[in-house]
Amino acid sequence: MKVQVEVEYSVIRRAKELRAMRRAAKSLASDPDSISVRLDETSRHLPAIVLEFEMKTQAQYRVVDRISDVVHLYTSRFYSDMTIRFPKERRRTR
Repeated sequence: MKVQVEVEYSVIRRAKELRAMRRAAKSLASDPDSISVRLDETSRHLPAIVLEFEMKTQAQYRVVDRISDVVHLYTSRFYSDMTIRFPKERRRTR
């Protein structure tokens, strides 16, 4: 199951906070190679770090609190707001 976490921040030291987000994803991801971390400074509000990773398929209501707790633990120094999404993977059609 694909997970996308967007953390808005007010102050950031990019390299340090990007590493923190990657560590959070490593503790949640089912496949370390599925982890993607990027800056999104085009947000309408505050700039954000976007974290994407694959996780073992589970009911979303069962994992959303765990995802939130882990990401908040690693990002509490710069955390402003968090959005967790479970985007559907597009299937290729022939």
